Amino acid sequence: SAFVLARQKALESVIVGGTGTPGVTARLVAMARFDLPDDFYDHVAQGIASLTLADFAPFVASELDVNKQVFGAFGNRAAVTAALAAAKAVH
Repeated sequence: SAFVLARQKALESVIVGGTGTPGVTARLVAMARFDLPDDFYDHVAQGIASLTLADFAPFVASELDVNKQVFGAFGNRAAVTAALAAAKAVH
Protein backbone atom coordinates (compact mmCIF):
# COMPACT_ATOMS: atom_id res chain seq x y z
CA SER A 1 0.00 0.00 0.00
CA ALA A 2 2.92 2.37 0.69
CA PHE A 3 4.23 1.80 -2.85
CA VAL A 4 0.81 2.54 -4.37
CA LEU A 5 0.48 5.75 -2.36
CA ALA A 6 4.00 6.85 -3.31
CA ARG A 7 3.34 6.10 -6.98
CA GLN A 8 0.10 8.10 -6.77
CA LYS A 9 1.92 11.06 -5.20
CA ALA A 10 4.69 10.95 -7.83
CA LEU A 11 2.12 10.80 -10.62
CA GLU A 12 0.17 13.67 -9.09
CA SER A 13 3.36 15.70 -8.91
CA VAL A 14 4.06 15.18 -12.61
CA ILE A 15 0.50 15.79 -13.78
CA VAL A 16 -0.70 18.53 -11.43
CA GLY A 17 2.54 19.94 -10.04
CA GLY A 18 3.26 22.10 -13.02
CA THR A 19 -0.06 23.82 -13.59
CA GLY A 20 0.77 27.12 -11.86
CA THR A 21 2.96 29.78 -13.43
CA PRO A 22 6.14 28.82 -11.51
CA GLY A 23 5.67 25.13 -12.30
CA VAL A 24 5.01 25.69 -15.98
CA THR A 25 7.98 28.04 -16.19
CA ALA A 26 10.26 25.52 -14.50
CA ARG A 27 9.14 22.80 -16.90
CA LEU A 28 9.66 24.99 -19.95
CA VAL A 29 13.12 25.98 -18.73
CA ALA A 30 14.05 22.31 -18.12
CA MET A 31 12.72 21.31 -21.53
CA ALA A 32 14.72 24.05 -23.24
CA ARG A 33 17.85 23.51 -21.15
CA PHE A 34 18.01 19.77 -21.75
CA ASP A 35 16.43 19.82 -25.23
CA LEU A 36 13.55 17.60 -24.10
CA PRO A 37 10.71 16.76 -26.49
CA ASP A 38 7.34 18.44 -26.03
CA ASP A 39 5.79 15.20 -24.74
CA PHE A 40 8.57 14.42 -22.23
CA TYR A 41 6.36 14.83 -19.14
CA ASP A 42 3.61 12.74 -20.78
CA HIS A 43 6.10 9.87 -21.07
CA VAL A 44 7.25 10.35 -17.47
CA ALA A 45 3.63 10.19 -16.28
CA GLN A 46 2.96 7.06 -18.34
CA GLY A 47 6.08 5.41 -16.93
CA ILE A 48 5.09 6.19 -13.35
CA ALA A 49 1.50 5.01 -13.90
CA SER A 50 2.64 1.67 -15.30
CA LEU A 51 5.34 1.04 -12.69
CA THR A 52 4.81 -2.04 -10.53
CA LEU A 53 6.46 -3.03 -7.28
CA ALA A 54 8.04 -5.99 -9.08
CA ASP A 55 9.72 -3.54 -11.50
CA PHE A 56 10.63 -1.02 -8.82
CA ALA A 57 12.35 -3.28 -6.28
CA PRO A 58 15.28 -4.35 -8.52
CA PHE A 59 15.67 -0.77 -9.76
CA VAL A 60 16.01 0.54 -6.21
CA ALA A 61 18.43 -2.23 -5.24
CA SER A 62 20.62 -1.37 -8.23
CA GLU A 63 20.36 2.43 -8.24
CA LEU A 64 20.67 2.94 -4.49
CA ASP A 65 23.72 0.71 -4.16
CA VAL A 66 26.13 2.72 -1.99
CA ASN A 67 28.96 2.03 -4.46
CA LYS A 68 27.04 3.76 -7.25
CA GLN A 69 25.86 6.85 -5.38
CA VAL A 70 27.07 10.31 -6.29
CA PHE A 71 26.93 13.19 -3.83
CA GLY A 72 26.94 16.83 -4.85
CA ALA A 73 27.02 19.92 -2.69
CA PHE A 74 26.54 23.47 -3.86
CA GLY A 75 26.97 26.64 -1.86
CA ASN A 76 29.63 28.70 -0.19
CA ARG A 77 32.89 26.98 0.75
CA ALA A 78 32.07 26.51 4.44
CA ALA A 79 28.69 24.89 3.72
CA VAL A 80 30.13 22.60 1.04
CA THR A 81 33.05 21.58 3.24
CA ALA A 82 30.67 20.75 6.10
CA ALA A 83 28.35 18.78 3.80
CA LEU A 84 31.23 16.77 2.35
CA ALA A 85 32.61 16.02 5.82
CA ALA A 86 29.17 14.82 6.95
CA ALA A 87 28.80 12.61 3.89
CA LYS A 88 32.24 11.06 4.42
CA ALA A 89 31.43 10.40 8.08
CA VAL A 90 28.36 8.36 7.09
CA HIS A 91 30.26 6.15 4.65
